[in-house]
Amino acid sequence: MSRASRTNTALPADLAVEAAIARVLAAEVAARIALEDAQRQAAERAEAARALARTIAQRTSTRIAAIRARFESAVAAEVAALDAQAEALATAHPLTPDEIAGLERALAALARELVARNA
Repeated sequence: MSRASRTNTALPADLAVEAAIARVLAAEVAARIALEDAQRQAAERAEAARALARTIAQRTSTRIAAIRARFESAVAAEVAALDAQAEALATAHPLTPDEIAGLERALAALARELVARNA
């Protein structure tokens, strides 16, 4: 007996069972489609999150490199200034009359102090 002829002569209970089976099968198909859609959306969101993380990491790396370069430049300039100052201080220069007078005053004060201690 074919399904069509069986359906025509089927009892109401048989028709209800077949309808229930059809609903279950349709729900299963819908559930599979919904699951595949959810999986696809989750994969898209995960990739978007990874792309955002890569962008943030790249920006952070760029900013750190810029800060490091500015710091190294500032340190190099400061070291150069200190080197120039040290070189200027290391060179001998003739004393000015004011410097000689200051030294003579300091020597006289030191001599007075030493004589006063030994007296």
